[in-house]
Amino acid sequence: MDIIWYSLLLTLLFWHGRPCRSNCDYLKRETTDAIKGFFIGAVFFRHFVLYAERGLVWHPVDIWLHQLIVVMFLFYSGYGMMVQYAKRGNSYIWSIPRKRVLTTLVNFDIAVVLFGILGLLLGRTFSIKHFALSLVGWESLGNSNWYIFVILLCYAAAFASFLFPTRKRRTAPWERILLLCLFLLVYVFLIRRVKPHHWHDTVFAFWGGVAYGLFHEQFEPILDKYWLAFLAMGIAGTLICPLLPETGRWLWTVHNTRALCFALAIVTASRRVRINCRPLTWCGRNLFPLYIYQRIPMLLCKHFCPATFTESGMKIWLPFLFMGSLVVTLGIARAYPCFRYPRTAS
Repeated sequence: MDIIWYSLLLTLLFWHGRPCRSNCDYLKRETTDAIKGFFIGAVFFRHFVLYAERGLVWHPVDIWLHQLIVVMFLFYSGYGMMVQYAKRGNSYIWSIPRKRVLTTLVNFDIAVVLFGILGLLLGRTFSIKHFALSLVGWESLGNSNWYIFVILLCYAAAFASFLFPTRKRRTAPWERILLLCLFLLVYVFLIRRVKPHHWHDTVFAFWGGVAYGLFHEQFEPILDKYWLAFLAMGIAGTLICPLLPETGRWLWTVHNTRALCFALAIVTASRRVRINCRPLTWCGRNLFPLYIYQRIPMLLCKHFCPATFTESGMKIWLPFLFMGSLVVTLGIARAYPCFRYPRTAS
């Protein structure tokens, strides 16, 4: 089934696309939002599969992509922060706690409260401690949580690295990039002891975005000249890394290297193809509600109609369940401005 779904997403993404020698808009919001819209569609499929009985939905593409479906979210977030910092300097640094961290956390907590109320109505119980930890993304009440925890950590790490005092202006960018890398390394070595690997195996995509935001102007002429080599390098790294042994204390380096290679492949491809897809661009701009609230229709259907998620039920109801969940999720995202914080975009 995922082959059909990914084919539809790719058709949407490239329907009005056209090859070009150098797409100057490859990092503009219309392009990056369309790419993020593609991958939020991949996340939707992943979550739908998780609510089905194991093995009932054939999803080889989804299995192969693994955590790569969130790589570009992290990469573009890091890139955007670096570009804004380069433009606005210290005024942007001091806006990070309020506009990045607080806004994301408050909107996430609104979702956590809604999921908590929904869970209680469905007869689920949870402790005060579990609820409190859910408010920062450490635990879950049925909602997606790990990505929010990671992105908040990345925002905080970027804030700290941007604030870091430097002696020489010429080397300041390098020092901040290295400091951010150090912060993320500390996070990886701490979190891997208490959480599963998906809490850290793509986090360096954010660092890659920050680094690219700093050096993209110098790198673009090289990318245009040797784009085929960079594309091949990105694809090769993405394909080879999963073949390495899935054991050892340094496994996180394999996963994060694969994430960076994947980001390189996507960035190189977007430099060579103009992308114009309004539906996916809308999805990318509404990434947060689509990501956080897409589990609600799946959770309700799983609770009230459990037979539809069994082997016999899936044979009949699979397309209806999938499309119904998709329509409800899009409806929630459409209504999201009514209950988001702040009510108007800052």
